[in-house]
Amino acid sequence: MVRHPFARLVSAYRDKFLNGDPLHRYNDEWRNITQSKDSWGTRFVKYWLPTLISTGTVTQTPEFKETLRKIREVYHRYTSHHVDQTGALLWYPSVQEEEFYGEQVMETAYNMLHTGPYIGVINACMNTYSLTNTMERFKNASFTFSQFLRHVVWTHDQGMPDVHWMTYTENCDPCRRRLDYILKLETIQEEINHLFQHVLGYSEKISFPVRHRSFGHSLGHSDRQYYASVSPELMQRIVHIYRHDFALFGYKHDVY
Repeated sequence: MVRHPFARLVSAYRDKFLNGDPLHRYNDEWRNITQSKDSWGTRFVKYWLPTLISTGTVTQTPEFKETLRKIREVYHRYTSHHVDQTGALLWYPSVQEEEFYGEQVMETAYNMLHTGPYIGVINACMNTYSLTNTMERFKNASFTFSQFLRHVVWTHDQGMPDVHWMTYTENCDPCRRRLDYILKLETIQEEINHLFQHVLGYSEKISFPVRHRSFGHSLGHSDRQYYASVSPELMQRIVHIYRHDFALFGYKHDVY
């Protein structure tokens, strides 16, 4: 199932970045409404601290930059010799490489193959910043949509995007992996009925309810309005990142 890249980004912003509300608003009430399972601290480490760093609110220390560089180098070595279809690894680090990069970096890069590339950013943050002090300092912080998009661009530049905004061509590998059916969320009900009735031979229509996890919040405005204040330069970067998704699934750049 696929969705327009611009809509995916708005959805991630509403859910993971509280639609621009202060971070302390991620409380029991918010979690109950959105059915979110993460604790406040988990959300801070997974999404908010990396964004504070990537957008310059928290300074990137030399230690953080060096740790991230090493993780990126080792991960690139793994992915360059990794066969997705079989899971086989054709390269293993030498003793000298393990000593140079260190056990934590090597383990992080290896785990990125299985848990997702964004774990590299998370581990670099956890290993180089005081989480307790940073959490307390920024509990009232908030993020604009443009700040979120700049973070998205930064994670792609690092080669470590989160699964919630990773491109489908990266996450699903549709050019190399055989997918029998690809459905669009925008027209999911019609496509589900066509698939089940006219392809799979079911006699009855299938009901497929679609509801955003932020259901219950008053969102206030449409997806299109989120992009009204985004600079042309930033929009060009976003369009470039998702260019293959636009092409493969027939989405247009000017929808929003």
